[in-house]
Amino acid sequence: MGPRPGVRPPPPVPPRLAEELLVLCPHLVTAADRPAPFAAPVAVPATADPGDRLVAFLGRHP
Repeated sequence: MGPRPGVRPPPPVPPRLAEELLVLCPHLVTAADRPAPFAAPVAVPATADPGDRLVAFLGRHP
């Protein structure tokens, strides 16, 4: 699914905030939270920025 006309993409997660959330999320988002409201984690390259890694952990494609 591509961008929709007239709809701006969401702003990126600030890197420092994403790094902090990456530490907390594994404790807050458990297997019971998947597949809803969170999907299975998405694979991203090891070089992905913290915001993309966070979004991928929460089951979304960055």
